[in-house]
Amino acid sequence: MGIMSNSNQQESLVIGITGGIGSGKTAVATIIESLGFKVVSMDDIAKEEMMENPELKQKLIDKFGEIVYSDGNLNKTLISEYIFNAGKDNKKHQEEVNQIVHPFAIDEMMAQVEELIEEGEKMVFVESALIFESGLFSGYDYVVSVFAPIELAIQRVMQRNNISQSQVLARMELQMSPQEKIKYADFTIDNKGTLQELETATKFIVSLLADMPPKNFDEEEE
Repeated sequence: MGIMSNSNQQESLVIGITGGIGSGKTAVATIIESLGFKVVSMDDIAKEEMMENPELKQKLIDKFGEIVYSDGNLNKTLISEYIFNAGKDNKKHQEEVNQIVHPFAIDEMMAQVEELIEEGEKMVFVESALIFESGLFSGYDYVVSVFAPIELAIQRVMQRNNISQSQVLARMELQMSPQEKIKYADFTIDNKGTLQELETATKFIVSLLADMPPKNFDEEEE
């Protein structure tokens, strides 16, 4: 099994779900949950850790000042503007924030995955936009990438987040290209059609994964 490869539960699979912004990876995760499988969301974990973890909160205050929690809630607008309104420094600012938040989010994700496996789950899915960018992809048994044509992805994000095309593109520029994600992924779901088509494709991938063996991490380390 991946991520916690030193666990005794060697027959369980840890499967990553990733994709660029607007690809539909969250829709795929929702379909997988509807099939009865557990999905751990890195986005949800990061948001919760930024609100609940005292050590992380202090690190964010050290970085941004008390205003980052000025009304008791996380000032998402402040962080978003720091990352996406920095022009040529967008990538640098994103990395600065990720270096603060990711260690806490990853630790919590691993704890949740391990708990689910100990409870007897045979397949646990982790939804994360940055599986490849974070360098953790080799710790998963398998990774599924969700793909959508860039024009469709842009349209989806503009409608969902009520932001401009240029704002969407600024976010896309900070992620690995969809083509790169496909190259590294074990499976790819093409999400350019209807929700019904997405459900059919997702169910097919899940049925394949159910018959796949765990990755042999010991062999890879040799």
